Parts: sequence; structure tokens; C-alpha cells
Amino acid sequence: MFERSLFPDQAWLPVYRAADTGSTPARKRPASLGPYVDTLTEEAVGGTGTSRIAGCKSESQTRIPKEEAEAEPLIERPLGGGCDPPELFRKALEFLVTGSERIPAAAFQASVLSGFWTLTSLTGRPPSLPASGPKSREASPSPKGQEASSCPGMKSSPQILLAASLLFLFSRPISSSPAPRNPTGPLLSDGHSCVGCVLIVSIVEQLAQVHNSTTWKEMEQLCSYLPEKLFLKSICYFTAEMFGPDIIKLLSSKMNADVVCHALHFCKQKAGQPLCHLYKPPQEGLNRALNRARKIVRHSPTLTSPGSMMGICSIPALAKICQKIEYALSTTLPFEDADGDKFSVFPTLRGFYWRGRDCNDRNRNIYPGRRPENWDVQQDSNCNGIWGVDPKDGIPYEKKFCEGSEAKGLIVLGDSAAAHFHIPPEWLIAEHMSAKTFSNLPKALSNELDWPELSGTTGFLNSTSGLPDHSIYLRLRQRNRCNHRDYQNISKNGASSKNLLKFMGSLSRNRLLDHPAIVIYTMLGNDVCNGYIDSVSKMTTPQDMRAHVMETLTFLNSRLPPGSYVVLYGLADGRFLWDHLHDQYHPLGQLNRDVTYEQLYAFLSCVQVNPCRGWMSSNETLRTLTSERAKQLSNVLETIAASEKFANVSLLYLDYPFKEMSEEWQRRGGETWQLIEPADGFHPSEVASQLAAQFFWEKILQRWPQVLGKENPFNDQIERLFGDQGGH
Repeated sequence: MFERSLFPDQAWLPVYRAADTGSTPARKRPASLGPYVDTLTEEAVGGTGTSRIAGCKSESQTRIPKEEAEAEPLIERPLGGGCDPPELFRKALEFLVTGSERIPAAAFQASVLSGFWTLTSLTGRPPSLPASGPKSREASPSPKGQEASSCPGMKSSPQILLAASLLFLFSRPISSSPAPRNPTGPLLSDGHSCVGCVLIVSIVEQLAQVHNSTTWKEMEQLCSYLPEKLFLKSICYFTAEMFGPDIIKLLSSKMNADVVCHALHFCKQKAGQPLCHLYKPPQEGLNRALNRARKIVRHSPTLTSPGSMMGICSIPALAKICQKIEYALSTTLPFEDADGDKFSVFPTLRGFYWRGRDCNDRNRNIYPGRRPENWDVQQDSNCNGIWGVDPKDGIPYEKKFCEGSEAKGLIVLGDSAAAHFHIPPEWLIAEHMSAKTFSNLPKALSNELDWPELSGTTGFLNSTSGLPDHSIYLRLRQRNRCNHRDYQNISKNGASSKNLLKFMGSLSRNRLLDHPAIVIYTMLGNDVCNGYIDSVSKMTTPQDMRAHVMETLTFLNSRLPPGSYVVLYGLADGRFLWDHLHDQYHPLGQLNRDVTYEQLYAFLSCVQVNPCRGWMSSNETLRTLTSERAKQLSNVLETIAASEKFANVSLLYLDYPFKEMSEEWQRRGGETWQLIEPADGFHPSEVASQLAAQFFWEKILQRWPQVLGKENPFNDQIERLFGDQGGH
């Protein structure tokens, strides 16, 4: 379990005092930028270990700390060794994302980094080491006549998504809606690469300002903050070695992050398009500053070598990785699910943070939400923690406490708002950064930057906002403890009525064997939100909306047990984004008061990765047109709920209650802008999610109490006998 910190007193966007500027110490490269880079480039401290690579004919000699070489067995699964370099990298990535307890840590880290090193030579972006840096060892050639062995295929895994995240280190920090890509084309769009570069360079520059230190020292400092897990720290050190010298030259010449990233080709100006920038242009003008920057780095090896890192998916040996990533982005099934019942004992990677924890992952007939088998006399077949027989009267506890209690599960079909997409603002604020800041980064990456365990729909952990409010699931459980663990959050970043059916098949419900369910259909914005210049023409039409929703309801009627309900949630009126944020400072602009949300929105639109150009725009006419279309689509949902009938499900409609949420939050002493995620300026914050849950519950309870089922009179006895019922 983990918690993420928020700023005290809900001051999520504090205005920080700029650090005093003074003379910058002379640059002195630390003895080592990291133990794993030095494993590649210098003699490592300790003994020599041999990593025997199964599946290939040769052995690779790797410097391994002596104690690790003696304490841990040699790797027994194929990794690379004598394989050709692209295959070595591919297999290193496989181990990076699937994990192995049998591989010596240092040997694995060296293997992974050697793969990255090989990749840069293949893509034409080799590492650029400072003159005072370590000398890299040349790879030993394979014995003459020896051919690389064939290496086994890669296991299909959603964890490949992590490799992509790590490979480009925050290259995609803003958008929660994956842009369509050709699997054999660039792994990330130029726009996402540009945003990632500007973000990282800005943080490094601000760290140097806050600590009155050198850029080089703060690159090392930033890397030291990152966790060892998933080799984030190692990859960061490697990236610093590769691009650090050029960044230092440019920042030392008073170039801002926009100019640096254009000069290094992470930001690209397309024909007929303006030069995109987050910050105000330099006094000399953006074009003139960029020309000067290009002269400074014109001889850089990272720029003069042919090829581009953004084209790695065009390398045949790596194309399968990109295909696996595409597959991972399309699935919402748990990665770890031994019995195939769509429930897991693993928290992230679509595990029990997303749907109730399986209590027996070796039996597919045991899972949350099913009707009890033989009243659970011998075992807990529905994972609600209630089973066995009362010795006083011989009645099974499940029958005594849950029969006739109208138990129901909760299923959410939603977008990134329902999944609670969240980028912690402390990741972007240099003044408060420490090793603790990024402690939750590995889990955030493995959860697609979503936090469903804290969402207002299916959250079960204590709210980090300090609010006493509970999620809809916890309220349903509190009403009837027989509902324990019966939740499924089938939400996805970028989901809309158009693509819901592509992943809705991951829903787990059996009409004959399971309890009825309350399904919340909540697509707050993606049917009107897109990043296209001609945004209105790409919005879902009312006719298409009706067709998509009816198709979804037909599917649900075929899956859900009789007595189920579907609550159709209306779309939000996103004009509040601009109205309450445009003149506020973004977390990245707090230190120097130089980045507002108006600038952020314009920058994202310029590089064509704005998740909602219709609302995140200074164009009032466009914002109004977007809200009008959202209202039309909400009317479609309301009409369907009032007129359509299905055999197994009853339909209800609710408006998204942003006005009520804002008024309630102000009554509690807050401000409306605090209901919006500070990092992306788009999604509802955790506070907003909790308030939405409150209003949902109150309205359902007032208008349609039968939907929630009756309150279980045995709740106290269940708690007394079974405690937390096995927890979550």
C-alpha cells in the first residue's frame, strides 16, 4: 500500500518565493553519475561475476559486486548474451517488465543498460560523455564463426507499457488519451516528446536555481530522487550522460527550455506551423535564439549521427515491442490472473486496485460478486469474507447474514476521470523535491497514471485529501457488508462512447451465477474532447451517440443478472476549466511565476497533444460550441434512460453535478479551481471525485432508493465476527 502526499491545507498550487540568485559554482563532474552507468563504462567496485545467459551460445562477462555474485544464482531464463544487439535489448526489456527473482541485480542492470547503449547506436543517438567522464569499453566481438542463437519470443504483457514509459522517462506527462499511432511508426508523437523534454529541462533548471547549484549537479540530483525500482534511476543516469553536455551548454548560454528542446530536435517545427513554446519568447526573439542555440550544438554527436530515437519502432527487431505496447494499451484485463476469472491478487496492472481482490486465484469459480456456492459452508466462494457455519444453530453465516439482503456489485464504465487520472503536482515543483517525491512513481506507471483505489467511484483507500467522504463503493459496502469486494472499475484513459465496446468485454458478470450490479456509465468529456485543429467536426454527433450507447446497453443486458441498474451520467460543461484556471500559475510556473494555464493550453494545442482543444482554449466561441455539443449528448442519454426498456436492466439518468460540487466546496472553505487536477489542468481532482460520489449517492438515495438495496441489519454482527472481512 502507498499514499501520495498533498500540500498542507489543500494549498495545492502554492506561490513559492524565488530563490536568491548568486554565483554558480564551477562545474565539477561527480566521480560517478551512477553505479549502473559505471558498470558499463568503468571497473566496478567489487568482484567479477559471470552472467551466464541461457538461450544464446556465448557468455557475457559483467562486472558484478562480489557479494551479489556470490549470494544470488545465475540467471536461468534467456536474456541476450551472444544474441544480436537488437535482440539483446528486446530481451532485456522483457526482463525489465516481467521481473525475475533469480537474476543478480547488478548483472541485470548492466544487461539492460547495454541494451540501451546498443539501441542508441542503432538509432543514431549514441551517448555523449564529458571529456572528464569515464571511457566506455568496446563490446567484445563474438568469436569468429559464432552465430547468435535464436532467442525465444516475448511474452505478451501489459507491463511492456512500463518499458515504454521508462524508455523515454516522462516523455508523455500531460495527455491521458493515447493518440492513434502506426505500430511500426514512432513510439511517441513529436508533440509528446516535446512536452516531455520541456518539462524535464525546466525541472533541472529550477533545481539549479533553488539549490544555487550547477546544471550538471542537479541532473545527478534529479536522478538520485528516482526509485531504484523498474531501473528508473539507472535509465535517468544514462539519459543524463547522453544529453547532459548539450543541455548544459545551452542553459549556460541563457537558453530557456523551449529553445533547448527545439535545438535538440525533441520539439519540431512543422511546415507552415509556428515555433511552439511554453514560456514567453526570449527578448531577442525565439527564432534568433534558436539559430544561436543550433550553432552551439551543431557538432554534437547526438545530433550529427543519422537516425532518430523517435523511430525505434521502425527497427525490425524492436517492432514486436511496439506491437506489444499497442496491445497493452487496448486491454483492461488483469495481467496477473492465474485462473482466468478476471480477478487478481496483484494490486496494479489492472489488478485489485481496479476490481475486487480474488481470494483464490487457483479456482476460477471463486471470485467477488458471485452468489454463494452452498451458502459458503466450506469456503468463501464470493470473497466477501463471510463463510462457515454458526455452531449455535448450524445455519451458514452467508445464509444468515446475506440471504435476502439485496446484495449488489458496482461496475464503472468510464474514462480517465472515472479511473482518477492523476499526476502528483509535487513531481513538477523543484523546491520541494526529494527522494520521497517519486516513491510512488513505479506504481503510478504500472497503473497508467490512474489511481482507481482513490477514486470517488470504486476507491477503497483512505482519501489523501483529508475529506471524510467515501467512494460510492465504500458507501454501498457500508450499507450492506455482504457487498464486500464487489467492485469493477472498467475505465480507460481516452475512453468514449465510440471505443467503449473495444474493452468492455473485460467486464465480469454471469447472469445466472452472480449478484445484480449497479453500472455507472460515465464519459464526462471525450466525446467532445480531442486535439484536432478542427475540433468540432471530430466530436461525436447526437445520432452516433445514441447508436453507441444503445449498443453498449444491449451488451450489458446480455451480461447482467436481472434486477441490475445502469445509471447514465451526463457530460460535464468544461467551460469551468478556462474560467477558473487560465490566469492561475501552473505548478511548473510557481517558482518564477512564468507559466499560467493559458500558456500551457496554448502550448499543448501548438504541439497537437491538447486533450481537449474545445475547452482548453482561449477561443470563447469554441468553448461555447463544445459545451453546446456536450449538452446535446447529455440530452441523448437522458432520452434513452426515459424511453428505452431492457429485460435485465433498468435505466436512470443523472446530470454531472459540477455546480453543486463547486458550491459545496466553497461552503467548506475551498476554491473552485481546487476541483481540477493541477498538473494537467483538465481532470477532476480527488476532492471533486469524492464530492461527485457524495451527490451521486444522495440523489440516488432520494429518488431511487431501491437501486442501492436495503440496509443490512446484520452489519454489526458481520463486523464483530469477521472484522475487516479479509480487507481489500
